[in-house]
Amino acid sequence: PGPPRQAAPVARAAAHPAASARTRRNRLLLSLLALLTIVIAIVAVVLITAPAPTKVVLRNVVIEDVGQAATALKQLVSENTR
Repeated sequence: PGPPRQAAPVARAAAHPAASARTRRNRLLLSLLALLTIVIAIVAVVLITAPAPTKVVLRNVVIEDVGQAATALKQLVSENTR
């Protein structure tokens, strides 16, 4: 008659449950690896684009005149709010 028939795909999958489990596990591992790669890329972009930390400089200033102290304080605020 004709060439021999092959088994149905369903029967083949049922005959090798370990192969389908391995395929599912490989797909899961590949998905997790892709997700990890995306997370690492996002963290790298955030770290690269983050502004450099500012340096805090403390000075001990003693001003006896109230008017000069108020002027110095206004200048300090204006310099640090730009």
